[in-house]
Amino acid sequence: MFTIAAAALALMLTAAAVLLTSVSDRRRDDLRTQGPHMKRVGGVLLIIVGLWFVYLAVANPTYLLS
Repeated sequence: MFTIAAAALALMLTAAAVLLTSVSDRRRDDLRTQGPHMKRVGGVLLIIVGLWFVYLAVANPTYLLS
């Protein structure tokens, strides 16, 4: 499970880096101004995933053993 999450994160970061190198300066400035909003959305997504893992651990204690 961890391997899949690590691979997905690496793929997303690589795709973001490639995307940022291919956009124009004007678009890059637009992305920079949206940074705080993107951080909030990412934080909410991380909290949701964390709560999901807590739920899995509580609902099925054997999940922690596998």
